[in-house]
Amino acid sequence: LAIVWPTTRARPRAAATGRIDMDDAVGEAIELRMMHRRFCTTDLNLNHLAGTLAANAEYFILPSAGNLSHYIMIRGLSLTRAMEPLTMEAFFKRIVSFRCSQTQSLELSPTSMQSSISKDLVDVPGVLVEIDDSWDDRYSLNRLSARKFSEDLARLVKAREAKGHKIDVLVFGVENSLWLGQQFAADLARIFPRLNVVAASSNIVLGMFQ
Repeated sequence: LAIVWPTTRARPRAAATGRIDMDDAVGEAIELRMMHRRFCTTDLNLNHLAGTLAANAEYFILPSAGNLSHYIMIRGLSLTRAMEPLTMEAFFKRIVSFRCSQTQSLELSPTSMQSSISKDLVDVPGVLVEIDDSWDDRYSLNRLSARKFSEDLARLVKAREAKGHKIDVLVFGVENSLWLGQQFAADLARIFPRLNVVAASSNIVLGMFQ
């Protein structure tokens, strides 16, 4: 996270200008150090990295605004078997800026907001009809998927006398789908206490297959 601290009350600055998302699929370790400007990355790399498991993960400096007395040093590496170090070039490419130009402004007028809400309200009945029609059709993907899932679920319940350590049902997703999946997994576990139902992020599941 690139930080810019406020200087004075008269001229406040943003507390942050960007972010970097760590790799939660394979795992990643990142270290931040606030250092005085009299220290350089060469000194830190020579004195602290030799002989360690992260010897190739060298420190580099985050960009800062103005002539500051301290700056941030950073280093990192992936938690794969190769333990690849995080390079400065790769780090900068992953920074997501919090700022946008005036042409990208997200400000909406009250009229446009009301129009958007009105459109959603008008669309709701049609969407509900489509959902009902899909479940009424015995050959729709929703009906076929639900039938297959219920048959497999019944087979698992009959085969289990008690809840075991192995995962019986794995539900995974990202953001909204993950939140819905977590609630579905919790409800399913209450209805079938003998089943081991787990909800997880898609990134974690993909990481297991790498």
